[in-house]
Amino acid sequence: MTSPTPQNPFIDDDGDNPFSETHALNKQFDDDDNLETPTQSHTFTYPTTSADHREEDLARREADIHLRESRMKQFGRNNWPRFYPLIYWDIREEIPLEHRSTTLLAYRLWLFLIAVFAINWVGCLLLIQGDGFESLAAASGYLFIIPISFLLWLRPLYNALMKGHAFYYLVYLFFGGCHLAFSVYVLIGIPNTGGFGIVNTIRALASGKIASGVLGVVSSVGWAIQGLGFCWVYLQVYKQYKQKGLTIDAAKSEVTAHGFRAYFSRNSNI
Repeated sequence: MTSPTPQNPFIDDDGDNPFSETHALNKQFDDDDNLETPTQSHTFTYPTTSADHREEDLARREADIHLRESRMKQFGRNNWPRFYPLIYWDIREEIPLEHRSTTLLAYRLWLFLIAVFAINWVGCLLLIQGDGFESLAAASGYLFIIPISFLLWLRPLYNALMKGHAFYYLVYLFFGGCHLAFSVYVLIGIPNTGGFGIVNTIRALASGKIASGVLGVVSSVGWAIQGLGFCWVYLQVYKQYKQKGLTIDAAKSEVTAHGFRAYFSRNSNI
């Protein structure tokens, strides 16, 4: 009785050797045949701009460039006020980081002061029936304080915090103190003085002039807010003046060395 011939486990009965190179390649091609071929192709579309739109954009850019060039020729580097630049004003660029908040608050208080002056003038206009034209005339004269205050205390404050010179600090402290006294004076609102403050507001409400009284309340609150805010700025600048050890003699030395023309010039060292 003959025993069955032992089978070689490394030989496939079907003649297909899984370890042969031919089998591996055939298997790979068979698997590739089973892969699904994509039936859809993804196409990318890019936004297109019409020729007319491009021409309008180019024309707008050219006009903007020409406008900037003409402004530079006419005003130079000046950027303030925007409607007719007379000076260069950039708190972020010129003021040191530790003084920017103080300078920005002072500038905002000055802008707020303009609004308070306008409200005060309208209020005095409503007081013509009782006080005549005296209050209105005085309130009209107060409007000139707006540009004067910019030159006498806001601009010196800007230069003081930018350059740190004693001369600018002293100019600001003197005229800034004058502005504080004026704010208190107008807040009181003495009749026939052009200040629609507390006294004039009480008179208007007592006489039944509701519209004038309400406007007087708004004006009085405005004078109080700008006065308190400016007082805080004034104290901060005075502390810096003392901490720096600046004196009147130092300011005299700066003026002697550079002259008063340096007060109006940005190119000077002072």
